[in-house]
Amino acid sequence: MKETGSATELRFKKRNVSVLFVQSAIDGLGNNMFQIVWQPFVLTLNPSMAFLGGISSISSLSMNLMQPVAGKMADVSGRKRYLILASILLSFALLLYAMATSWVFLIPGVILMGLSMAFSNPAWTALTAESVEREVRGTTFGVLTAPSVLMGIIAPALTWLLVGWKGLRIIFWTYFAATITNLILITLFLEETLDVSIQIEKHRQLDVRKIFKELLKPEKGLRGFYFAVTLDAFAWGLGMEILYGMLYAQYGFTIKQLAVLSAAFSASMGLSQVPIGKLVDRHGRKPYLIISELIGIIVISGFILTTNFTIFIILQVLMGLCAATWVPAVLAYISDHVEDIRRAEAIGKYSAFRGLISFPAPTIGGILYDLFGGMLVPLLINLILVFLCIVLISKLVYED
Repeated sequence: MKETGSATELRFKKRNVSVLFVQSAIDGLGNNMFQIVWQPFVLTLNPSMAFLGGISSISSLSMNLMQPVAGKMADVSGRKRYLILASILLSFALLLYAMATSWVFLIPGVILMGLSMAFSNPAWTALTAESVEREVRGTTFGVLTAPSVLMGIIAPALTWLLVGWKGLRIIFWTYFAATITNLILITLFLEETLDVSIQIEKHRQLDVRKIFKELLKPEKGLRGFYFAVTLDAFAWGLGMEILYGMLYAQYGFTIKQLAVLSAAFSASMGLSQVPIGKLVDRHGRKPYLIISELIGIIVISGFILTTNFTIFIILQVLMGLCAATWVPAVLAYISDHVEDIRRAEAIGKYSAFRGLISFPAPTIGGILYDLFGGMLVPLLINLILVFLCIVLISKLVYED
């Protein structure tokens, strides 16, 4: 958009936020249903808990290896086309899941899903940041995250009904339909926020070798932030990343019970996301990173100490608050600290750094579950590392 500040640009920006809001709701419905059944579905194909963690790690690895390159590509040739590509890749992954007759089919599916996230995350974050003023970015990220999460209130009941009617695989077909709908919305209504002709001049070539060479080199001025949030990703990956699978295997939780837990989390995060996003804009990013971890300590301790389903529901409400304080603070912090012309690249690089170091965590968590016969050890290590995260955030993360 060349006419900065023009009425046309403002109209495009307003429309982008509206399109992203609708897209978030549609994807949220499919994704929330998917998250409820995914881990139980994998376990029905008779792998170990270590395999469940392993395919999560494979997805993370494929996403994070590609994300810096995907971010750079989005900076060179625009955001919109990579959101389209992400939807196409996700569609193929869901088709593989829907037709899988063995756990072998899950491996290419999780790779495709990882690549989908690699192209989507930096492009979506950059496009969103460029569609609003800096002063309201935290609020906007909260607003656009909220519908996705709030769909988690509807999704559990719908999941329970559909699974009872047609089995677990119907959820993959439902998410596929939602993804195709979003693909149409992006293609027809989303406006590009980048002047591609200027960007191509500034980024004359895509130096993939250089990108991979600097993959684990933190962005200047963000080193402390990188290390703190990377430890956070590793910590939560050990335990909570495979939580539904552990509850399904250890306590025999049904799809209905998992759906209730998912709804409690979604209602809490969705309803609190926008007001917390406004607080992040008002008071800064760092305090809410610390608050998120403090809430997380309560949540993990509760999962360690109780087997009561009602208490699990309360803990999921707190978990929703934990996520609601973390997401807008992190996204706004990164967007604030990088140049406009390389925002998507920086976001992709950050995500890759975080993901490549933390990707083994779900596999390690699954191995610990198998070795010690339960969820106690993975969650206990998760808890210890979260305490350390608070120390790192306090000492290493700085606001402007």
